[in-house]
Amino acid sequence: MRKNIKTLLCVTAFVGAMSSGIAFADDLTISSGSTETISQEATYDNVVNAGTLNNEANLTVNTKLTNSSTIDNSSSIVTKEIGNQSGASITGASGSLKISSGGINDGTIEQNIVSITGGTLVNSGTINATTFSNSGQLTGTGKLIAAGGSNSTTIEQNTIEITGNYTNNGTMTANKEFTNASSDITGNGSLIIKDSTGNSSNGGSISQAIVNISGNKFTNTGSITASQEFTNSAANLENNNTITSNGSFTNTGNITGQGSISANQGGTNTGSMTQNEVTTGGTFNNGDGTTAGTITTDKLTNNGTFNNNSGSSIISDEIIERLRDNCKCLRDLAMIDLLYSTGIRVGELVGLNISDINFEERECVVYGKGDKERRVYFDAKAKLHLQNYIESRVDNNPALFVTLDAPYDRIKISGVEIRIRELGRKLDIEKIHPHKFRRTMATRAIDKGMPIEQVQKILGHSQIDTTMKYAIVNQNNVKTSHRRYIA
Repeated sequence: MRKNIKTLLCVTAFVGAMSSGIAFADDLTISSGSTETISQEATYDNVVNAGTLNNEANLTVNTKLTNSSTIDNSSSIVTKEIGNQSGASITGASGSLKISSGGINDGTIEQNIVSITGGTLVNSGTINATTFSNSGQLTGTGKLIAAGGSNSTTIEQNTIEITGNYTNNGTMTANKEFTNASSDITGNGSLIIKDSTGNSSNGGSISQAIVNISGNKFTNTGSITASQEFTNSAANLENNNTITSNGSFTNTGNITGQGSISANQGGTNTGSMTQNEVTTGGTFNNGDGTTAGTITTDKLTNNGTFNNNSGSSIISDEIIERLRDNCKCLRDLAMIDLLYSTGIRVGELVGLNISDINFEERECVVYGKGDKERRVYFDAKAKLHLQNYIESRVDNNPALFVTLDAPYDRIKISGVEIRIRELGRKLDIEKIHPHKFRRTMATRAIDKGMPIEQVQKILGHSQIDTTMKYAIVNQNNVKTSHRRYIA
């Protein structure tokens, strides 16, 4: 009797569950060497695959999908949790994978659509999706390749590659490498790039609330716009297009290139910025009173308050001697003395050929902006060091300055800047850079009585006002001249 009652209760419970819409599902286990094809809509509590699973219909996994081998998904897989193990793969150009409670991926996931709707997916493998949507958490040391989609929460990966238009309203962090070839990244989120490979780049359009770049090197040939905050602490951010900050702007690293920087709402520069054009607004501080900042530009437009707190902008005689004494190669010694005695731009320096040098007259021909030709002059020390360097060369490159190692290519602007900066750091000399030699030459020339018009000619300035900005007149000399001519 008791047994019959028990059976009756179980049957009653089952009927009640069915009437209320509750479905019961079994587990699916595919052993190594076996193949399972799902051609009709199916639901399982758990799926464990160690063989080959071909999914051609809608597959729902209530608890966990575990894969240690191969899943070919040409339809749809919806799972609460996923465990895609190292060496395993989930592929299918037309398939979709939806994960509601996270899990792990140590293998490869290649799908048309990948969606994380909740939980944390720890990815140390590769996720490659035509559309990648995240409203959960994607973390780990893996790689994400997304040709489209959106993020509203957190994505943190070693490598992030955007290959199509993407919307980010959360936080996207690339700890090692970030690339965006030509796509639009839009939204009100944060993009954090911590480059350590030197290969990170943007060739498209980035528009975010916050953009933070740090690490080794980042190359921008597209456009970057930050509505709230732009920060750069990278050793070398090479900008050859546009960077616009409509909020706060902070640079503590090194920005090079032929592009433009717009800090429209103010900011602080305690690093180095070399750009064709710099525009500032609000309150902009070049240097913070403790750490100097350097701005080298063809055109500086200030639409607010510009505070130059960079301290000394010239190189003292003592520092020059220390730089000379610590040069370990003839090339660097020749470069330093040529910059110091001529005041030429670093771009003009790297463009020089040996044939441009006239040792008899101690002069050389340089081609400045707009390919304008002019003559500049160097001193006896520069002549001696140039001759010693040229005689030591074993290559046939016509360039005046070449790399130290084969194939002895013409040195680039960034190569000169990095070399001088490294030498300065070794000697604990703050903010030493090629443009500082140019400013120093102008200041020395004016202090020693050279007419400003002649300094203008040497520097290749079209406007004398530009020359006056380069020259820092020694106040003691002004006092002496006043006593001589006025008092």
